[in-house]
Amino acid sequence: MVEFDASRSCHGASIIVRGEPWDPRSWEVSTGFLRKWGWILKGCPDILEATNYCRHNKGEKKLSFKLL
Repeated sequence: MVEFDASRSCHGASIIVRGEPWDPRSWEVSTGFLRKWGWILKGCPDILEATNYCRHNKGEKKLSFKLL
């Protein structure tokens, strides 16, 4: 697992890769990341789906591109 957490300097923006980095289903992004850099993910719904799968398993609310 690889994790980038810049919560102290980037408004809670973080990325967690729980598997192969080439597989978008392995990626989870935080709310802060989606708000700050979500435009990067436009056209890649797989990462948002993977994020929401992880969030669901943790009992958290789904994220949406509407946060942008």
